[in-house]
Amino acid sequence: MGGKYTADDNRSMQLNPNNDRYYSSREGNQVDECFEIYEGDNDMGTPFLVIDNKLVKKSTITEVVPHFECETELVDNVKTCSFSVVQAVKLTFSFSADIYTSHGNKLRINLPKMKPDENDEYSYSNHNARNGRTTVLTEESLYRVSESNFGEVLHVEPGVFETRREEICNLYALNIVHRYMNSIFAK
Repeated sequence: MGGKYTADDNRSMQLNPNNDRYYSSREGNQVDECFEIYEGDNDMGTPFLVIDNKLVKKSTITEVVPHFECETELVDNVKTCSFSVVQAVKLTFSFSADIYTSHGNKLRINLPKMKPDENDEYSYSNHNARNGRTTVLTEESLYRVSESNFGEVLHVEPGVFETRREEICNLYALNIVHRYMNSIFAK
């Protein structure tokens, strides 16, 4: 009987998450056996993400490309953290990402709304809003756009926004999508 698989062998391989046939038998299909999804938790939490009603094994993700949409509004009388009142450009973002897998799949996800002050890298600090103050990014504090989470709304000095709009939006989208991916990988 050399090297041939029986139907039972094939089914066994399709039920084993350590076998490539497990994933190839599920591409594009929903998995009804929920007990299989959460078996094998590891240092990345559960080994799967659910995206567009599909299970995606975290270890197969090869690239994540951030996208954003941004509405802008010029706002007068913004109370800043330094207790001054200034004019600022208010940027209201919505974020999404294209996720590419080693199986050649491309999946688009819309990131959920962020919540303040949760114990999660994707949540944001809301302490200034509680005090009626707003963080307004200046040329000197612009570095914070790539390392801080302000939620979906960012305030920037008008002159800085006019000269560095593309850089600000791209860096902030990369920062937020990175935080989101880290938070879901930890679950």
